Amino acid sequence: MAARSRKVVRKQDSIYALATPEGVSAISVIRVTGLSISKKFFNFLGIERKKPGVFLRKISLGDFSEKCLILYFKAPRSYTGEDVIEIQSHGNMVIVSEIFDVLENFGFREAQAGEFTKRGFLNNKFTIDEAESVAANVSAGSVEELRMLEDFRLGKVGHFFSNVTKKIEGLLVTIESQLDFSDEGAVGSISKNNIKKEIAVLKRDLDNFLRKYSPFQSEMMKKRVVLVGQPNVGKSSLFNSLVGGRVALVSNAPGTTRDVVRKNLFLKGVEITLEDTAGIRTGQVSEIEKMGMGLTNESYETSDLCLEVFEPKQKIKKKFKDSVLIINKSDLLKVHTKKNALYVSAKTGAGIEELRKLIYKYIKPDPKLSLVTERVYKAVVKANNSIETVRGDDIFEITAQQLRDALLELRYVYGNFSNEKILDRVFSKFCIGK
Repeated sequence: MAARSRKVVRKQDSIYALATPEGVSAISVIRVTGLSISKKFFNFLGIERKKPGVFLRKISLGDFSEKCLILYFKAPRSYTGEDVIEIQSHGNMVIVSEIFDVLENFGFREAQAGEFTKRGFLNNKFTIDEAESVAANVSAGSVEELRMLEDFRLGKVGHFFSNVTKKIEGLLVTIESQLDFSDEGAVGSISKNNIKKEIAVLKRDLDNFLRKYSPFQSEMMKKRVVLVGQPNVGKSSLFNSLVGGRVALVSNAPGTTRDVVRKNLFLKGVEITLEDTAGIRTGQVSEIEKMGMGLTNESYETSDLCLEVFEPKQKIKKKFKDSVLIINKSDLLKVHTKKNALYVSAKTGAGIEELRKLIYKYIKPDPKLSLVTERVYKAVVKANNSIETVRGDDIFEITAQQLRDALLELRYVYGNFSNEKILDRVFSKFCIGK
């Protein structure tokens, strides 16, 4: 979607941020941007303001020097539309801290979350949806999430908004012409039935969008899989086998697991949170074990998939609705007689790969579903709710007002922006340095 014209806000202060994660690494990247970067700073780096490019420079950091790769992007041909300099040093936070001190001595301040991208938006480098897609791209936690964000990242969602707003604008012009010239013959005439047909098509487009897309919230995208069952059926051993390490404590004493043990893992690009829970049993139990069983029930209620684990000597009677039956310790059995059950052995590893495949089968995303940001999704919901079928004689006036309300919601997503609070809300979700 082409960038709409908007008031360009010129920020006079220069900012800096670390664009790579903190810690020891091969390199660290420090980004700076501004329209008023001093000539002294360019001289300090040993580069000329008029000549963008890539330079290898040794910069002085007080008691020692650091050989750095300097990338200079001259305004307006940069990510922010301002002069942008990237300093690549060795990935040592001591060195990075010294560079920060140098930048502050030259008048730079530390950037706020999303401030680089915000400046690019304000300087007409990209539209608001392209800016938001940057944040979504960084926040995506799996291959599946990136696939589901593809339409948003490639601008297909922006194309939809462009078409639907043009449709509303055209219909609104026709209806308002009817109202303005209704006493002067058939100028711009449109029947009530035609209005209803046009509105039905518009509602269908908005409904289809809401069916195809869901709001992207990174944490909520993670699928939760819970292991439940009686004590000593091997839930914790299965948990460790699935996550590939000793995370949950394993003991023959009943009630070893009292809290919920969680671990994130990926299955074919899909991130899941696997949960090991306290064993469910009757009889005399301690108060803390009762609390643990309460947490087990809470985990079950909020899970996407429940794996109910039994061992061979148990009577198979499921306690959890819609759970998948898993029989552990299959190495103790000669034959597998129970239908609709998966036999596994945490001890030998038999059936563990099949268990992973079973989990993926249940939690894999809908291949037809795509993602947009929550702000975009809510705007379409509000626009859709603004439009209803009108009955009676006031169809022209009421429909026109409904269309204006819907157009206002859609323009809130892609229109001109002058509200600083709205922009702050959008860009505050970005990471520092982006």
